Amino acid sequence: MKTEILRLDNVSMQMSGIMQLERFNLQIFSGEIMGLMALNAHGVSSLVSLLQSNTPVHFGRVYYCERLVNSHIYSRTTPNEIVVIEQKSHLVNGLTVGDNVFVLSGVERRWLLHTQSFRGRLQELEQAVGVDIPCNRQVEELSLFERCMVELLKAWESGARLVLLWNISHFLAGTDIGRLHYAIRHFASRGMAFIYISNSYEELCGLCDRIAVMYNGSVVKVQEMVSGGSEDIHALLQQFTGTTPSPPRSAMSRGSICLNLSSVSTALLKQVDLAVYSGECLAIHTEDRRLLDGMRRLATGQSALLGGKVLIDGQPIHRPMARDQRVAYIAENPSQMMLFQDMSYLRNLTFCLPRQIDSWLRRRSIYRSLRRELTPELGAVFDKDIRDLNAQEKYALIFRRVLLQQPRVVFFEQPFWGNDVLLQQHIERQVQLLLDKKIAVVVLIVGIYDAFPLAERTLIYKDGHLLTQQGNG
Repeated sequence: MKTEILRLDNVSMQMSGIMQLERFNLQIFSGEIMGLMALNAHGVSSLVSLLQSNTPVHFGRVYYCERLVNSHIYSRTTPNEIVVIEQKSHLVNGLTVGDNVFVLSGVERRWLLHTQSFRGRLQELEQAVGVDIPCNRQVEELSLFERCMVELLKAWESGARLVLLWNISHFLAGTDIGRLHYAIRHFASRGMAFIYISNSYEELCGLCDRIAVMYNGSVVKVQEMVSGGSEDIHALLQQFTGTTPSPPRSAMSRGSICLNLSSVSTALLKQVDLAVYSGECLAIHTEDRRLLDGMRRLATGQSALLGGKVLIDGQPIHRPMARDQRVAYIAENPSQMMLFQDMSYLRNLTFCLPRQIDSWLRRRSIYRSLRRELTPELGAVFDKDIRDLNAQEKYALIFRRVLLQQPRVVFFEQPFWGNDVLLQQHIERQVQLLLDKKIAVVVLIVGIYDAFPLAERTLIYKDGHLLTQQGNG
């Protein structure tokens, strides 16, 4: 008989007058890996807060290890023994791995005992997962994957029965994700339960025993994976949201080369050759963040050419790429990185244009023209504070800014980073608008489960060299 670890019965919770969780039901058992995929992001952070810190609920009950810990009439003040692992590490810098795992958790206080115990645990973990982390190593020296392993081991040693991993695959290389999955199965086989939050249906199908689909703060479907069947994510979207996926792109008719990198070398790039065609979406996939950083710095003008040539429409660029109006860049998490909270919608929209506008009257005329042109589509969005825009409105603003720049090439970094499924579809539609205008789009991807559906070609790089090419060559 399975041992129940966590049960949420009809949990409803408000924050700032907005319902975050509504009639939320979920049950997790010992040794189970439960996937959680959110069709939209509504309520996910509130759920994590509830489980970790026992945030008071407005209705329903929360049971942890078959004990009532939170209800609409009773809330325990002490946090649950639930560990959350995310990009932000919860380990203490300035201390060793052993001190973080044992001393801080109160498991062992004698150095000799916890050192010997830890070495045994690390040896076990090394045999199971293939990771070697010395006990006396400083936490700040660890990679993100090693920090995840230490946090998992710390959770095990402290007696935690449930671990929640939140979008961790976005920040790990492909080989590390595989090892992370192996480690999760290793601890699950010993009775630890997991909630694995990810927006990649493919990843969840390969890892989890069951998948809970969340929409608008409620669980709308729980899918058993033991049957071996995996339901198409687009079918779920259509069923619960009424949205349909973008139609697949037809085979690209090759036009002229829009962007050509010939033996390009910078501080981070070594002899990179790349050709992108007008109206093509090209994905560059790598586990090496140095390559992604190198492409970012090249596209944004932060790196000078040390060798090679960059040509746009056959014309060489003799200055940093970012100073050429034919190149645009959309950063990772652009709603945070590219919008100015103290500027109006119109000023944000026209941010890249001032170099082309030689007078205040001309700028005012452009504002009026844009308002007339876009008001039928956008309504009163111009009068909104930037902080009040929803995620889709922010992305639409960023893409409209790019279109005003009239670029020939757009670099887009990690387009699906931390975004829910509905927002991913919205991003695809915005990229399609660029492609329809024969603008080349280069997508830079790190996570192995972040494949971009619109890409005609995907270049896979390893150790700085082109490993393989997928799609139309």
